[in-house]
Amino acid sequence: MGSRYSSASITIGGQLRRELLAEFLEEVRCGELGTRWGARLDKRIRTPAEVVSLLDAHGHLRLMCEEASGGAFNFLEGWLQDNGMAYDRHSSGDGEDAAVLEMWRAGMEHPVETASSNEEAALIDAGPVIEAHKALRAGDVHGALDLLHRSVGALQNIPTLPPFEIVD
Repeated sequence: MGSRYSSASITIGGQLRRELLAEFLEEVRCGELGTRWGARLDKRIRTPAEVVSLLDAHGHLRLMCEEASGGAFNFLEGWLQDNGMAYDRHSSGDGEDAAVLEMWRAGMEHPVETASSNEEAALIDAGPVIEAHKALRAGDVHGALDLLHRSVGALQNIPTLPPFEIVD
């Protein structure tokens, strides 16, 4: 994505050390993110219990902004990586740029980025999947598996986003 602004959301998981909570919240506020579209995070939220009350049904902290520069949260994403916290960031497509899903987990050298739907689902190229189907119909299981592995690429190695938790 370019230097334009577009809507983006970030779903955060992993362990946040309690002593980093204030710094983390400052990063969130500087990025003008909130837990709802069009609303910034309430400045009164400061305690671990208040942050935990914001978690979604999967135990993740989901934040969003309607005007993210380049569809990303560069400072927050860098902070999360520096502190070993996992995230999935979705940038909406706007007609000129495609929607993107970026995933990072502790231990990864670089985030993995893939095309996505505006509903935040990762997309893969249908061509290799169609060819894999043809290979299966022809009885070539190994060829089909190879095509599927190449189609899915690095996505197959990304662990599930862990729940967000604040630890001592």
